[in-house]
Amino acid sequence: MVAKSALQSQSGLAMGDVQCIDIHSHIGWVHEDIREDQGVQHESNGWLMAPMANNRVAAIVVSTIADRAITKWGTSGKAGEPGAMAYNDRAPRPGECWHDNNLQLQRIERWIDKLGLSRITEPEEIGGHPGVILAIEGGCPLEGRLDRLEQYYARGVRSFQLVHYRANEFADVQTSPPRHGGLSALGAEAVREMNRLGIIVDVTHSTFEAVNHTAEASSRPIVLSHATMAFGEPHPRFVSPDYVRVVAQTGGVIGVQAAAFRGRGMPGFVENVKRMIDAVGIDHVSIGTDMGTETWPPVSAGVFSDLTPFATVPTLLADAGLADEEIRKIASSNFLRVFSQVSAMRAA
Repeated sequence: MVAKSALQSQSGLAMGDVQCIDIHSHIGWVHEDIREDQGVQHESNGWLMAPMANNRVAAIVVSTIADRAITKWGTSGKAGEPGAMAYNDRAPRPGECWHDNNLQLQRIERWIDKLGLSRITEPEEIGGHPGVILAIEGGCPLEGRLDRLEQYYARGVRSFQLVHYRANEFADVQTSPPRHGGLSALGAEAVREMNRLGIIVDVTHSTFEAVNHTAEASSRPIVLSHATMAFGEPHPRFVSPDYVRVVAQTGGVIGVQAAAFRGRGMPGFVENVKRMIDAVGIDHVSIGTDMGTETWPPVSAGVFSDLTPFATVPTLLADAGLADEEIRKIASSNFLRVFSQVSAMRAA
């Protein structure tokens, strides 16, 4: 059941009042120096999160990059240039990703408080005051310890991605040689533990085999928070219709990414929303901008350099032929349904 207050905030309103949820973002902090442990203090651009209410944004899922300390850019291109590819060139040192990830969470938490945003931990908290849902992209801070999932839950983390740019002990990734043939036995345990806790299982960056195994292991809908369906020239991060259908078959949602449209800007983003609807149906499509990253050109700045474009999204989708209720589903209701179903697991 979708959160009541969130529905009440949208039901019966004109299209100009539609509220959006960005289900995957790094807005406001990702390129900042976060070495507080070394006494380095730099002003962040976290203020980018501030204009949420003015741009139809009810909530953003703001994610740490858990393998940030060991992530490098490929030699065929720098960030934001053709051929750029992120990768992990080594295994993390003991405690390295755990410590770095906690510093990232501290930075996000500080900006939530400074800007007076809500810390959203339950779906019914969405729809009133604008807020942030905490997420983690990559399982390396767990260091194989599933008890840390409960620690992150207690801190407010409500979405977790087992892999990023390294095939770790949990699963294989799209951009590295496979180690497990999909999801490992420990990865399946982690999925079941997230189900128990009420944490959303995010399969982004996982191989097709790993997504299939995750769908089999999960008793709740899963999420592919930021994805682009394959088109034109290939890219290892693009996904196939079969890939996204596995997610949809669990009742889950796919966040259409805004970071990879090769010069097509907002029209390209709308086009990919429509292509995703064709692949999985209107009930399984959402928006996951990946804002704040530089994955491949033109980067997300070509579509969502800040939150302002969200103010135009409902109108652009309407101009593309979508009905009001379809737009509301993409903007927020589909994700709210999944968040509610996952959260209900802990209460059961």
